[in-house]
Amino acid sequence: MNITQKIKQIFIAGILALLPIVVTVYLLYFLYNIVVSKASPIVKKIAYKYNYDFSEYIFQIGTFMLIILIIFIIGIFTRMYLGKLFIKMLDNIMTHIPIARSIYNATKQVIDSFGNTSGSSFSKVVLVEFPRRDMWMIAFLVRDSLPFMQKVSTKEESVNIFVPTAPNPTSGFVAIVPKKDIREIDISVEEGIKFVLSVGIINLDKNSDIKDLVKDDK
Repeated sequence: MNITQKIKQIFIAGILALLPIVVTVYLLYFLYNIVVSKASPIVKKIAYKYNYDFSEYIFQIGTFMLIILIIFIIGIFTRMYLGKLFIKMLDNIMTHIPIARSIYNATKQVIDSFGNTSGSSFSKVVLVEFPRRDMWMIAFLVRDSLPFMQKVSTKEESVNIFVPTAPNPTSGFVAIVPKKDIREIDISVEEGIKFVLSVGIINLDKNSDIKDLVKDDK
């Protein structure tokens, strides 16, 4: 691998690491600008009508709360029949746009993996020694590794795992590890994601010690 390819890989890794944060911040900023530009004249007109002089700080807090409310309403709408039809129609449109569909499909797959915690994207929560021995990290079991990948890597029965980074579990590392080197944890995928999001602050099980949650090696 030459220096150009190595620089390119490092640059792409940096973009992928920043992408979830940038998209989230941009989306919130975009919504904030829309709410401010549309709601500001109306809110201020009502406030002046009733002789209420509120500070810009209060207005910004109210705007942020309004954005949260809008997102909540959208969440309710997407659970309704008409909302599901709208999302399906939007999904169909996006998958037929030549360039956008690649980005859309990749983003949707990642979001679905974390949004549908009861699905089959991640089957189990496991512990794996990473990035070195005696340092254990939470990981998610994806599937059994393909035979040809096992042949060129571990040369034994192996699995694909995803090791998330905290507090953003949508980024992380994909690894092929021998099945014997992982330890399954008796918690749900949703609890595992919450544990990563909280940077290890929350208790996995208030009634059990962590050692009781790790299944014995067979």
